[in-house]
Amino acid sequence: MIKKPFFSILTIVKNSETKILKTLKSVKNQTCKDYEHIIVDGFSDDKTFELIKNFKSNNIKKKQLGDKNLYDGLNNGLKICNGKYIVCLHSGDIFYSKNILKIFKNKLKQANYDVLVSGCVFSKKNKIIRTWKTNKNISFFSTFKIPHTGLYISKNIINKIGKYNIAYDISSDADYILRMMKIKRLKILMTNHYSVNMTLGGLSTSSKNFFKKFLEDIKIYYEYYKINFIFIYLYKLLYKLTQFKL
Repeated sequence: MIKKPFFSILTIVKNSETKILKTLKSVKNQTCKDYEHIIVDGFSDDKTFELIKNFKSNNIKKKQLGDKNLYDGLNNGLKICNGKYIVCLHSGDIFYSKNILKIFKNKLKQANYDVLVSGCVFSKKNKIIRTWKTNKNISFFSTFKIPHTGLYISKNIINKIGKYNIAYDISSDADYILRMMKIKRLKILMTNHYSVNMTLGGLSTSSKNFFKKFLEDIKIYYEYYKINFIFIYLYKLLYKLTQFKL
């Protein structure tokens, strides 16, 4: 029987030839090798997939699959993942430390957690301008405190959550986390570690997507919180403002 990896690292990519290599190298440089890196390219028009094909690693799986948006790509990728825990790492993003998988593997093995929540930082021109800390308890009414890319979710829980809703192009991760938090007796480990360094200006942080993200967020929040959605959404905005370095 082939041993399944502890982690599946899932990267969905399209037309990212200037960013993909630093993500691939960041994964390869991890001191913990008990992982598989699933790369799903949505038929890029540039040299992205050529760079992926030529990248040497014993832990990498390379696929080209058509998708409707990022979240459709994630759904495609989840079907391929064999790891006990799954984490998303977007093209251009890198692990905060080369030891982060080793640290998290030790933590997750201690009590067989369903989910590990870690923080992330956002950089622009190699300068950290936003920090997202996650060492405090969260509830169904404060899921906005969870960064999607800081989640390490067990395959069993992912099967319970189901697919990402591809009707949302930008905010489907918020809907996904809310569905996750509705699962009963969910065993969550909150950590004070940063796990990923993200490039500011990605899909959810790009200024050109602000209005569309706002509309999707409001629709999702109303679905789950009904009349209370406006108060929780305002709290979310205030919370995010505290993350920026002035």
